[in-house]
Amino acid sequence: GRILRQGNQNEKVKIFRYITENTFDAYSWQLIENKQKFIGQIMTSKSPVRSCQDVDEAALSYAEVKALATGNPKIKEKMDLDIQETKLKMLKANYESNLFRLQDAIAVEYPQQIAKYEELTSAYEADIIHLDTALNTPFSMEIHGITYNDEKTAGEILVQACTKMKKEHTDAADIGTFKGFKMKVSYSLFDNNFYVKLTRESSVTVEVKKDPVRNIERILTALRK
Repeated sequence: GRILRQGNQNEKVKIFRYITENTFDAYSWQLIENKQKFIGQIMTSKSPVRSCQDVDEAALSYAEVKALATGNPKIKEKMDLDIQETKLKMLKANYESNLFRLQDAIAVEYPQQIAKYEELTSAYEADIIHLDTALNTPFSMEIHGITYNDEKTAGEILVQACTKMKKEHTDAADIGTFKGFKMKVSYSLFDNNFYVKLTRESSVTVEVKKDPVRNIERILTALRK
Protein backbone atom coordinates (compact mmCIF):
# COMPACT_ATOMS: atom_id res chain seq x y z
CA GLY A 1 0.00 0.00 0.00
CA ARG A 2 0.97 3.64 -0.22
CA ILE A 3 -0.12 5.11 3.13
CA LEU A 4 3.18 4.41 4.92
CA ARG A 5 4.98 7.75 5.42
CA GLN A 6 8.22 8.51 7.21
CA GLY A 7 7.61 10.24 10.54
CA ASN A 8 3.87 9.52 10.67
CA GLN A 9 3.09 9.25 14.42
CA ASN A 10 -0.72 9.17 14.10
CA GLU A 11 -1.93 6.11 16.07
CA LYS A 12 -5.25 6.06 14.19
CA VAL A 13 -3.54 5.42 10.88
CA LYS A 14 -3.47 1.71 10.08
CA ILE A 15 -0.87 0.34 7.70
CA PHE A 16 -1.96 -2.22 5.12
CA ARG A 17 0.40 -4.15 2.92
CA TYR A 18 -1.38 -5.93 0.13
CA ILE A 19 -0.97 -7.29 -3.35
CA THR A 20 -3.82 -7.29 -5.85
CA GLU A 21 -4.66 -10.56 -7.54
CA ASN A 22 -4.33 -10.77 -11.34
CA THR A 23 -2.54 -7.42 -11.61
CA PHE A 24 0.83 -6.02 -12.56
CA ASP A 25 1.79 -6.21 -8.85
CA ALA A 26 2.91 -9.79 -9.45
CA TYR A 27 5.73 -8.50 -11.67
CA SER A 28 6.66 -5.92 -9.02
CA TRP A 29 7.02 -8.68 -6.44
CA GLN A 30 9.28 -10.52 -8.85
CA LEU A 31 11.64 -7.53 -8.84
CA ILE A 32 11.59 -7.47 -5.03
CA GLU A 33 12.29 -11.20 -4.99
CA ASN A 34 15.38 -10.82 -7.18
CA LYS A 35 16.68 -7.95 -5.06
CA GLN A 36 16.13 -9.88 -1.83
CA LYS A 37 18.30 -12.75 -3.10
CA PHE A 38 21.36 -10.54 -2.65
CA ILE A 39 20.27 -7.97 -0.07
CA GLY A 40 19.50 -10.66 2.49
CA GLN A 41 22.98 -12.16 2.14
CA ILE A 42 25.13 -9.03 1.84
CA MET A 43 23.57 -6.97 4.66
CA THR A 44 24.72 -9.29 7.44
CA SER A 45 27.26 -9.24 10.26
CA LYS A 46 29.15 -12.21 8.88
CA SER A 47 32.72 -12.35 7.67
CA PRO A 48 33.60 -9.92 4.82
CA VAL A 49 34.27 -12.94 2.61
CA ARG A 50 30.71 -13.59 1.46
CA SER A 51 29.19 -15.52 -1.40
CA CYS A 52 25.73 -14.71 -2.79
CA GLN A 53 23.53 -17.76 -3.29
CA ASP A 54 20.47 -17.77 -5.52
CA VAL A 55 17.81 -18.01 -2.82
CA ASP A 56 17.30 -17.36 0.87
CA GLU A 57 14.26 -17.67 3.15
CA ALA A 58 12.98 -14.14 2.62
CA ALA A 59 13.34 -14.44 -1.16
CA LEU A 60 11.33 -17.66 -1.08
CA SER A 61 8.49 -15.98 0.82
CA TYR A 62 8.42 -13.27 -1.86
CA ALA A 63 8.29 -16.00 -4.47
CA GLU A 64 5.23 -17.50 -2.78
CA VAL A 65 3.46 -14.13 -2.79
CA LYS A 66 4.29 -13.72 -6.47
CA ALA A 67 2.79 -17.14 -7.19
CA LEU A 68 -0.42 -16.38 -5.28
CA ALA A 69 -0.81 -13.13 -7.19
CA THR A 70 -1.33 -15.05 -10.42
CA GLY A 71 -4.72 -16.29 -9.18
CA ASN A 72 -4.06 -19.97 -9.93
CA PRO A 73 -4.22 -22.14 -6.75
CA LYS A 74 -2.26 -24.97 -8.39
CA ILE A 75 0.79 -22.72 -8.73
CA LYS A 76 1.13 -22.70 -4.92
CA GLU A 77 1.83 -26.43 -4.96
CA LYS A 78 4.27 -25.99 -7.84
CA MET A 79 6.05 -23.21 -5.96
CA ASP A 80 6.41 -25.44 -2.89
CA LEU A 81 8.02 -28.13 -5.03
CA ASP A 82 10.26 -25.60 -6.76
CA ILE A 83 11.36 -24.22 -3.40
CA GLN A 84 12.24 -27.68 -2.09
CA GLU A 85 14.09 -28.45 -5.31
CA THR A 86 16.04 -25.20 -5.07
CA LYS A 87 17.00 -25.92 -1.46
CA LEU A 88 18.22 -29.40 -2.41
CA LYS A 89 20.25 -27.99 -5.30
CA MET A 90 21.84 -25.44 -2.97
CA LEU A 91 22.70 -28.15 -0.44
CA LYS A 92 24.20 -30.32 -3.17
CA ALA A 93 26.26 -27.42 -4.60
CA ASN A 94 27.50 -26.50 -1.12
CA TYR A 95 28.45 -30.11 -0.38
CA GLU A 96 30.33 -30.48 -3.68
CA SER A 97 32.10 -27.15 -3.14
CA ASN A 98 33.31 -28.21 0.31
CA LEU A 99 34.25 -31.66 -1.00
CA PHE A 100 36.38 -30.27 -3.84
CA ARG A 101 38.00 -27.73 -1.50
CA LEU A 102 38.96 -30.44 0.97
CA GLN A 103 40.23 -32.72 -1.79
CA ASP A 104 42.48 -29.94 -3.08
CA ALA A 105 43.68 -29.24 0.46
CA ILE A 106 44.51 -32.91 1.06
CA ALA A 107 46.24 -33.30 -2.30
CA VAL A 108 48.22 -30.03 -2.37
CA GLU A 109 47.84 -27.63 0.56
CA TYR A 110 48.29 -29.98 3.53
CA PRO A 111 51.36 -31.82 2.13
CA GLN A 112 53.00 -28.45 1.46
CA GLN A 113 52.25 -27.26 5.00
CA ILE A 114 53.54 -30.53 6.48
CA ALA A 115 56.78 -30.26 4.49
CA LYS A 116 57.14 -26.60 5.49
CA TYR A 117 56.71 -27.31 9.19
CA GLU A 118 58.99 -30.35 9.08
CA GLU A 119 61.69 -28.18 7.52
CA LEU A 120 61.08 -25.45 10.10
CA THR A 121 61.21 -27.98 12.93
CA SER A 122 64.58 -29.29 11.69
CA ALA A 123 65.90 -25.72 11.49
CA TYR A 124 64.77 -24.97 15.06
CA GLU A 125 66.30 -28.18 16.35
CA ALA A 126 69.65 -27.35 14.73
CA ASP A 127 69.63 -23.81 16.15
CA ILE A 128 68.64 -25.05 19.62
CA ILE A 129 71.66 -27.38 19.67
CA HIS A 130 73.89 -24.49 18.53
CA LEU A 131 72.48 -22.03 21.12
CA ASP A 132 72.90 -24.48 23.99
CA THR A 133 76.62 -23.79 23.63
CA ALA A 134 76.64 -20.28 22.11
CA LEU A 135 74.53 -18.66 24.84
CA ASN A 136 77.01 -19.79 27.50
CA THR A 137 79.95 -18.04 25.83
CA PRO A 138 81.08 -14.46 26.74
CA PHE A 139 79.20 -11.62 25.05
CA SER A 140 80.52 -10.67 21.61
CA MET A 141 78.72 -8.88 18.77
CA GLU A 142 80.29 -8.04 15.41
CA ILE A 143 78.90 -4.97 13.60
CA HIS A 144 80.41 -3.70 10.34
CA GLY A 145 83.56 -5.77 10.87
CA ILE A 146 84.22 -4.52 14.41
CA THR A 147 83.73 -6.81 17.43
CA TYR A 148 82.17 -5.35 20.59
CA ASN A 149 82.41 -7.15 23.92
CA ASP A 150 80.36 -4.63 25.92
CA GLU A 151 76.57 -4.94 25.73
CA LYS A 152 75.87 -1.22 26.08
CA THR A 153 78.38 -0.25 23.39
CA ALA A 154 77.10 -2.92 21.02
CA GLY A 155 73.54 -1.74 21.63
CA GLU A 156 74.47 1.87 20.85
CA ILE A 157 76.26 0.86 17.62
CA LEU A 158 73.20 -1.22 16.65
CA VAL A 159 70.94 1.84 17.04
CA GLN A 160 73.39 3.92 14.97
CA ALA A 161 73.42 1.27 12.24
CA CYS A 162 69.61 1.41 12.07
CA THR A 163 69.60 5.21 11.85
CA LYS A 164 72.24 5.18 9.14
CA MET A 165 70.30 2.58 7.16
CA LYS A 166 67.17 4.79 7.26
CA LYS A 167 69.11 7.90 6.17
CA GLU A 168 70.53 5.99 3.20
CA HIS A 169 66.97 4.85 2.28
CA THR A 170 67.89 1.17 2.21
CA ASP A 171 65.12 -1.39 2.72
CA ALA A 172 67.35 -3.79 4.69
CA ALA A 173 71.06 -4.14 5.33
CA ASP A 174 73.36 -6.86 6.66
CA ILE A 175 75.33 -5.37 9.54
CA GLY A 176 77.14 -8.26 11.25
CA THR A 177 76.82 -11.41 13.35
CA PHE A 178 75.85 -12.41 16.87
CA LYS A 179 76.16 -15.88 18.43
CA GLY A 180 76.58 -17.42 14.98
CA PHE A 181 73.47 -15.64 13.57
CA LYS A 182 73.67 -13.13 10.72
CA MET A 183 72.08 -9.79 11.59
CA LYS A 184 70.05 -7.72 9.15
CA VAL A 185 68.36 -4.45 10.12
CA SER A 186 65.25 -3.02 8.46
CA TYR A 187 62.83 -0.14 8.88
CA SER A 188 59.04 -0.49 8.81
CA LEU A 189 57.06 2.45 7.47
CA PHE A 190 53.87 0.82 8.75
CA ASP A 191 54.68 1.20 12.46
CA ASN A 192 57.72 3.52 12.18
CA ASN A 193 60.02 1.05 13.94
CA PHE A 194 63.40 -0.59 13.33
CA TYR A 195 63.87 -4.36 13.39
CA VAL A 196 66.87 -6.66 13.47
CA LYS A 197 66.50 -10.13 11.97
CA LEU A 198 68.87 -12.87 13.18
CA THR A 199 69.21 -15.77 10.76
CA ARG A 200 71.01 -19.10 10.92
CA GLU A 201 69.04 -22.25 10.05
CA SER A 202 65.92 -20.48 11.31
CA SER A 203 65.33 -16.79 11.94
CA VAL A 204 63.95 -14.49 14.62
CA THR A 205 63.03 -10.79 14.39
CA VAL A 206 63.43 -8.32 17.26
CA GLU A 207 62.33 -4.68 17.47
CA VAL A 208 65.16 -2.18 17.97
CA LYS A 209 64.44 0.77 20.27
CA LYS A 210 66.50 3.66 21.63
CA ASP A 211 67.62 1.94 24.85
CA PRO A 212 70.87 0.12 23.85
CA VAL A 213 71.01 -2.30 26.81
CA ARG A 214 67.37 -3.32 26.48
CA ASN A 215 67.94 -4.05 22.79
CA ILE A 216 70.60 -6.64 23.65
CA GLU A 217 68.34 -8.12 26.34
CA ARG A 218 65.47 -8.46 23.84
CA ILE A 219 67.76 -10.19 21.32
CA LEU A 220 69.05 -12.67 23.92
CA THR A 221 65.50 -13.33 25.17
CA ALA A 222 64.30 -14.01 21.62
CA LEU A 223 67.16 -16.47 21.03
CA ARG A 224 66.43 -18.26 24.31
CA LYS A 225 62.77 -18.60 23.40
